[in-house]
Parts: sequence; structure tokens; C-alpha cells
Amino acid sequence: KALNLLFNKNPNADRKQKVVQHSLRHTFATTVLNNGAELNTVRHLLNHRSIETSLRYSKMADSTMNKAVENLYD
Repeated sequence: KALNLLFNKNPNADRKQKVVQHSLRHTFATTVLNNGAELNTVRHLLNHRSIETSLRYSKMADSTMNKAVENLYD
């Protein structure tokens, strides 16, 4: 309830328009991946049993993917 009051101007808004605990978890996981962590690290941080569960967080920014390819040639 505290997160709802902290992040949502209208606590009675449709769930799709609200920040919920999962929103914060997704942001954390995506940020960690975009900063170079391996997917298996995120799996452990989020306490997922299988790597497939963690794959949903692996939508990396284009700039992150471009950096990874550029680093191959350094």
C-alpha cells in the first residue's frame, strides 16, 4: 500500500496505468542487464528457478547491444 501511495497520483486508477511492485522489479532487472550484468546474475538476484523466467527482462536497449558489438573490435 505504501508504494501505491508513493508512486501513484490516483490510487484507484486502472492497474495498467499504475506503478506496482513488479514495475520496480522489472526496472531494476532491465537496468542491471543494460549495465552489463549477465542474465544468470539477474536470475540469482531475482531468485528465479529457471533462466527462462529471467528472459522476460532481457529487452536491452539498442545502445547497449551496439556497445557490445563495438567492444568486439576494441
